[in-house]
Formats: sequence, C-alpha cells, structure tokens
Amino acid sequence: MILIHFILSIIIVVLFTFASILYYYYGAKFIYWLFHFVKTLPGSLWHLLWFEMKEIKQRVNNIPSLAWSLKSRFIKRLFLFLLFLNSSIYIQQLVYWNGKGSANHSAKCYYAAGNVVAAYRSAFASVLSPSHVLTIWLEIPQRIIYNSVKPLFPKDDGEIALWGYHWFVYPYAKRFNLPSSLFESDWNPLVRDEDAISSYTWGFIKAVNQDNFADKKMRDEHALRNLPLAGLYLDALYNGGMVSSSVFVSKEAEEAIAKKPIEYSEWQQMKISSPHSTDERRAYFKKSFDELWIENQKSYYICTTAYEALHSLEHKWETSEFMRHESTTHPSLESTRIAAMIAMLHRGAIDFKFDKEEMTCQDPYALHYASLRQQLMEKKGSSQLVSNLINRIVNHIAADRMKYIFDTYCDTNLSGGYQLKFGTGPSRYADRPSTIKYGKLLLKNKHEQMEMK
Repeated sequence: MILIHFILSIIIVVLFTFASILYYYYGAKFIYWLFHFVKTLPGSLWHLLWFEMKEIKQRVNNIPSLAWSLKSRFIKRLFLFLLFLNSSIYIQQLVYWNGKGSANHSAKCYYAAGNVVAAYRSAFASVLSPSHVLTIWLEIPQRIIYNSVKPLFPKDDGEIALWGYHWFVYPYAKRFNLPSSLFESDWNPLVRDEDAISSYTWGFIKAVNQDNFADKKMRDEHALRNLPLAGLYLDALYNGGMVSSSVFVSKEAEEAIAKKPIEYSEWQQMKISSPHSTDERRAYFKKSFDELWIENQKSYYICTTAYEALHSLEHKWETSEFMRHESTTHPSLESTRIAAMIAMLHRGAIDFKFDKEEMTCQDPYALHYASLRQQLMEKKGSSQLVSNLINRIVNHIAADRMKYIFDTYCDTNLSGGYQLKFGTGPSRYADRPSTIKYGKLLLKNKHEQMEMK
C-alpha cells in the first residue's frame, strides 16, 4: 500500500509541475495580449464610431502573440528544471518526515507532495498576499490532497489538523492577514466558505490541547512550535470580531451549555421581575439576557480551551528536546505564548467572571493575568516582535481599563502604563458604568473574603 501511495504522490508532483507551467504560461500570455489589446483599443473605438468593422477585425488579428509556445525548447527546459527542483523538495520532505519517531507513513507521501506546493506558496507570500490571484490557485492541489488523505488517519489522531493549519492558515497567520474567505469543502476544492480559516485554526488548537499524535516528530516540530501563533491568530479572528462563536463551539459543547441552568445577575433579575414593567418588556429582557448568557458561555469555552492549551505548553516544551532548543534559540516563541494567554484570559475567563459577578482580586485567573503582563513587560526592548506584541496586547484600550480596575480596587499594579492616546489617562475610566459595576463587585467580594478569614 505504501508503494501505491508513493507512486500516486509522485504523480501529484509531476501534475503540479505541469499545471504551474500552464497556469503561469497562459497567465503571461493573457496579460501580454491584454496589454496590446488595450493599447489598440482607442483606435478601434474610433473606427467603431464610423462603422468600420472590417478595420477592427484586421486590428485584432494584428495583435502580436508570444513568440514561444508550449512546444518550444525553452518550455521543455523549464519543465525539466522545475520537475527536478520539485522532485528534490519532495524527496527531502519524504525522507525528513519518515525518520525516527514518525508514523502514518502512507500519508507522509502526500504530505511531502503538499509541501512542494507549500514551498511555492511561502515564496510567493513573502512578496504577495496569500490570497493574491497569482498564489491562491496553489491552494487547490493542497485542498485535493488534504481531502483525499483524511481516510488514512485514525479518527483520534490530531495530525490531519496540523496539515490543515500548516497549509491553509499559517501563510495568513504569520502576517496576520485576515482574508474574507478561503477554499473549504469536503468534496469540491473550488467551493468557498467564509469560516474555513477559523475552522482550521480551531481544529489545530483543539488537537494540540488533546495532544494525541502518533507521530512525535510532527507533534514537536509543528504542534508545539506553532501553537502560540495560532492562539494569537485566534484572538484576532474571534476576539477581534471577525467570526462568530458558532464556528468554534462543537455540537457536544453546545449541548452541554444548553443543559446548564441560566444564571442572572442581580440587576438582570431586577429587570426580569420588575413590577413596574409590562409583560412584553419583561419577556424582552429575559430573552436578551438568555442569549447573552449563552454567548458568554460559548466565549468562556473558546477562550478557556485556548488558554489551557497554551498554559500546558510550558511543560510540554520542557519535556521536548526539540522545543527546549527552539525556545532558547527563538525567545519570541515564549513571548508570543504569553501574549496569547493574556488575550485569552482578558477577553475570556476574566470578562466571563465579571459578568457572572464571581470575580475576586485573588481569583487564580486574575493573578495569572497580572503575572503574565509582568512577564511580557519585562521582555520589552528585547526585539521588535516583542514590542509589537506589547502594543497589540498591553497597550490596548481594554487592557488599559483592566489596569485601572485592578489597580484601583485590588491594590495591585498591573504592568504597563496608561496610554494617553486613548484619552486623559486613568481618569477617563473612573466614571464609566462598567468600571463602577466591576469595582463594586471586587470591593464586595474583597470584604466578604476578609470577613470569612
């Protein structure tokens, strides 16, 4: 069976080489033709006004074409050169991913073929956008390979999720490019779905969190290494408001959330049961609060799942020889992990606990949030990437508001100064209703804890 898959993957490489020449050959030919057509268009339009159709036909026939064709010696040499180059990449990838600790050997034949395409996408993406017309077509052969190879994996193996992230998300994630849509279909690689990039990102994060990989090399070099960027990209996608929670919440999680009894805060209960309101008004408030409660539950599930996956990564890095070396060589990996955890805590667990009126100054999530901000700020100035992370995560208006709340009501000093570009410093948060509400909650819980002691 492995021999059959090996032969099929070689055929894919050959077909891709031929397809790429066809695509760029006819693309160049069309652009060349279009240039000369536009060049002669004013004259053609002028003659059209005088009904000289024969002259127009003659002008179109005189548009020059490319001097070389697919049968030319240049094309043949180009094909042989690209075939040699692609075969070299394929063999190198095949040998590398079938070494010590590897698994799913039949699938690795296709992974090596897909990485030939990934090499071209990476080269083009360094100059052009991954969704550029000259690069987006490269996703089609990868999509065909991905959908065809799924049956070769056990259902509980997370490796196929790594393929999806590596091929379809990473070209965008490394530049924080947020496309409006991506190719996504189980049966047709040309069908578009706006939520595709989110689905692959979330599938990858869940796979790393479950940590069930037969191929330990793939686990170390892809799963453990790439999770921090995936977590930060999830923050841009979900917390940035690009996609809804329904993309990430599985049917099982949604059913579990639906079974939980809905809890209302004091002011919500007051709105629902107010004797001074009409039945329609009370029903409206109840429906709105129910929807908000369910959405908050989903947000908590999403952000906490990602946070736990990132949090457990520290121990996994320590027990992986490859990642011990990588984290030392590339300290930005740890900075990215910290930044992603801050984002998930702030916009997930902490906001959720505030809404449920359960947040305290000594809450483990709050303490870890403060510790992570301190760790990230201590790395300030170490690299431009860390400075970008601080600007993205700490120098943010929501992070500023959180600093004011904890500094004022918990006697802490969250790292990071106030950003004057958001207003006049901490005074701008003092009279906000949400700040007052959260502050009263923290003070109330603080006094209750002191009385219990």
